[in-house]
Amino acid sequence: MPTPPMIRLARACCVLLGVFASAFVATTHAADLEDWPGGATPSLVATELNGERVNLAAMKGRIVIVNFWATWCEPCVAEMPSLQQLRDRHAGKIAVLAVNLGENETQIRKFAVKHGLRLPLLLDTDGAHKMAWNVKGVPASFVLAPDGKLRYHVLGQVDFSDEEVEAQILSVIPKPPSGKPASKAPRLQRQSELDRDAEWVCAVRIFQLKNPIPFAPGFRPTGAGSEVSNG
Repeated sequence: MPTPPMIRLARACCVLLGVFASAFVATTHAADLEDWPGGATPSLVATELNGERVNLAAMKGRIVIVNFWATWCEPCVAEMPSLQQLRDRHAGKIAVLAVNLGENETQIRKFAVKHGLRLPLLLDTDGAHKMAWNVKGVPASFVLAPDGKLRYHVLGQVDFSDEEVEAQILSVIPKPPSGKPASKAPRLQRQSELDRDAEWVCAVRIFQLKNPIPFAPGFRPTGAGSEVSNG
């Protein structure tokens, strides 16, 4: 019995969708962070899954990792736990914005609950952010320095628990001008001198109390309301 035309068309569409999805998903092997070739940081103002508006420009002062992902992307699912753990290890230093590509909120919520995600999940319902950031596949990650400038980008799965990857990300934090923390020696030396002075004053006071200076008969110390007797 011949297959109806509509069924053949549906099967063909499924095959094409599968080919498209496979082409858009990056490979599953561990990828390396690459230097950003240059250019301004794209803007990112999006709505979080909980309804809050997030503005990337207002997040300066911390490292920000912008991660584009989807629930149907196996490499995205695989790297998400290590990305969350990296954020948790460096709370206050690293922030993560996980931008979902075009899926409905119910689907994203179920995924977040299933995998215990606590990252800010942003919505890109119309693909505008994907286009602005020139995302060619998922997962795709972008690392911004605390000054808001893009430093690294990568297309593909990243093991964010890898020590070298973690060190590379943290390297975007600017170092002090001297290259090392200011020495505490002068302050400690001054405190030591103050301690010695205090000990000396206490010792002199104790000696005075134990060894009072004798005065001549009829002598009273001068001061407010005191006078010297002429005998």
